[in-house]
Amino acid sequence: MIGGLIIGTINNGLNILQVQTYYQLVVMGGLIIAAVALDRLISK
Repeated sequence: MIGGLIIGTINNGLNILQVQTYYQLVVMGGLIIAAVALDRLISK
């Protein structure tokens, strides 16, 4: 639930800054990959 709120806030901020859709998707994908990698490091 908190993750969805964070992603929504970042997406909204990128829209306000008028970032192109392609770059928004790249940022969102990078954030998801970083979150999974961080979770894997913490759970070891």
